[in-house]
Amino acid sequence: ENVLADTDEPENLQATLALVQEPLPASTPVAPAQRQPVLTGGEFVKGPTPVFPRKARRLGLDGSVTVRFTVNDRGRVRDVEVMAAEPEGVFERAVTRAVSRWRFEPFLADGEPVFGRVSRTFQFDGAASKQLVHRDECRPMTGSRVCRTANARPATRGVRIVYQVAD
Repeated sequence: ENVLADTDEPENLQATLALVQEPLPASTPVAPAQRQPVLTGGEFVKGPTPVFPRKARRLGLDGSVTVRFTVNDRGRVRDVEVMAAEPEGVFERAVTRAVSRWRFEPFLADGEPVFGRVSRTFQFDGAASKQLVHRDECRPMTGSRVCRTANARPATRGVRIVYQVAD
């Protein structure tokens, strides 16, 4: 018989709550609490920043994409899943392509490599992506007339990683 029947009657709900909250008799054996393994590692090692899509840059669009993915026991990214995107259909491809090439230190549970889940949110700032590099930020490159910056490639300017959460 199903004790937790689907009902709106308050007296049945109270009876159900009383059954659920009733303590176990003293003679009932209780399994010892299992120790949760200590999870360490999972540090980002290397990988590209998502490229700001040309059309979005030209239009000056802002947006964000949140992805969740698995880091396998060798530190490689698998199963990249878009959790949220605003606006939809603009920045997701750039994020999933970049994240799938990332590498991490493997997650370790009690010293053994294990799979781990990670979430990251990327913000795309259309105004920042269009900003010109200030001449003082340029470093001379032999044989080149192209301005090179030490801190950002023009294609990734305006992209920022907001946070990381390990599941």
